[in-house]
Amino acid sequence: MKITIDVRGMDVLRTRLVAQQKQVRFATAKALTQTAWAINKEIQEEMKQVIAGGPTAYTLRAFKVTGATRDNLQSVVSLRTDAPDGGTVYAKALAHLFSGGRRDWKKLEGWLKGKGMMPAGMMIAPGPKAPLDSRGNFRRTQINEMLGILSSNIRNLKSFRKTGAGKQQKGIGFFICRPGDNSGLTAGIWRRIETGNSSVVEPWIMYISPTSYRRKFDLEAIAKRTVARVFQSNFETALTNALRTAR
Repeated sequence: MKITIDVRGMDVLRTRLVAQQKQVRFATAKALTQTAWAINKEIQEEMKQVIAGGPTAYTLRAFKVTGATRDNLQSVVSLRTDAPDGGTVYAKALAHLFSGGRRDWKKLEGWLKGKGMMPAGMMIAPGPKAPLDSRGNFRRTQINEMLGILSSNIRNLKSFRKTGAGKQQKGIGFFICRPGDNSGLTAGIWRRIETGNSSVVEPWIMYISPTSYRRKFDLEAIAKRTVARVFQSNFETALTNALRTAR
């Protein structure tokens, strides 16, 4: 998923390229690169306006810019295919925001289904008490604790720790609610916290039916709008500077 900006069809630039090829190609490459960065910034601004609660730092870093050169008058703004340390691949996690459709399956979903803990055909969504980091991913330490308890052959296994001002010992356990059971709780994975004779439960992971996402961002429209707004001035400034410093 990417936006490409080049000089095809720009007749004025083609004419100038003949007369002042070296300086014009340099200026064009610089203007294309500046415009690509402007598009990237515009995408980020739309994310801030559209995404409920605001985008995470992870989401704002989703696109990368490949600049143009004198030998390749083309700049590209593309959804990144790498991942931050300990995070999910950007394209895998966010592509549905720009193209619609369903998101890819998560590794955690595959693990839960493989263990028979999650119904086939369902997906997961963070519950209200899910431990999430700044990138919107489940925190690895807490999820590993959850998986260790759930996968144990010991029934009602809990971890114990002392927390709070009085350092009171609490038992931490997890249990699964499946669709249609008689617990009265939403299907998913719940955490149980036991303190003395009291117990509370927290929704960590919810099981949901696969949903199709509506495209939230029209990248082509963002690109066209930004190119029309900034490319000409970027090019004229770059060309003026190139001609002034030409040797």
